[in-house]
Amino acid sequence: MSHDTQALQTREQIDPHIMEQVVMGGDLSKLTTKQRVSYYNALCRSLGLNPLTKPFEYIKLDSKLVLYARKDCAEQLRTTRRVSITDIETETLGDLLIVTAYAMLPDGRRDADRGVVYLKGLFGDQLSNAHMRALTKAKRRVTLSICGLGMLDESEIESIRGAERVESDGPTVNHKPSGLDQWQCTRPTAMALLKVCERLKAAKATDEQIKAKLPPGVTSRKDLTEEQAKQLVNELQALYFELTRHQSEEIHEGEVIDAQI
Repeated sequence: MSHDTQALQTREQIDPHIMEQVVMGGDLSKLTTKQRVSYYNALCRSLGLNPLTKPFEYIKLDSKLVLYARKDCAEQLRTTRRVSITDIETETLGDLLIVTAYAMLPDGRRDADRGVVYLKGLFGDQLSNAHMRALTKAKRRVTLSICGLGMLDESEIESIRGAERVESDGPTVNHKPSGLDQWQCTRPTAMALLKVCERLKAAKATDEQIKAKLPPGVTSRKDLTEEQAKQLVNELQALYFELTRHQSEEIHEGEVIDAQI
């Protein structure tokens, strides 16, 4: 019996048949809300993940309630487990774009996994986004694989017919992912970017000034990679300080003119 299962049973006694469903099939539907929280926290502890960032979410799949890994999970695992993406290979097979990502751990162990997207009928920004999705899928899949997590990744959920996302308190609901779930960068970086944009708007910055800071070829903030988003945050913060400094100088000059009059 695993350490996580022992920890869960210690906190609250669970019917052995239900526990077998959890351990063997990953079905959490028979657990109470309290039991699911215990299992969730135990899983996060075993992987060194922060449960407050919600690295996992629930999904109802083939009548089973299972966990899938959100993008925050892969990002944290790459940092805590020191996963290095060593190489990326891209190939086109008919209308399919196949991206293979290779990863390595500090002990030398290696792994590889693929991200596949359908390209037929796509062009322009849609085609560009499809290429980024394939790369994202490959990197997340190989991260989960090399860390020993055989579960679905967030980037795969939309392609699974009949899958239903489930709220953390248990009831099944049909809803679309939140806006930030569509961003390529991590949620904290996306929130930091939105916050600095709000500050710029309050400082009377124009949309053109903000859009001018986007990297070449990128037309939407949600398509930014983690590195690009962080760089954009820094550039927009610099723009904010520049605008507020000029505004402060103009106010000061106005005060001097009024005093002279």
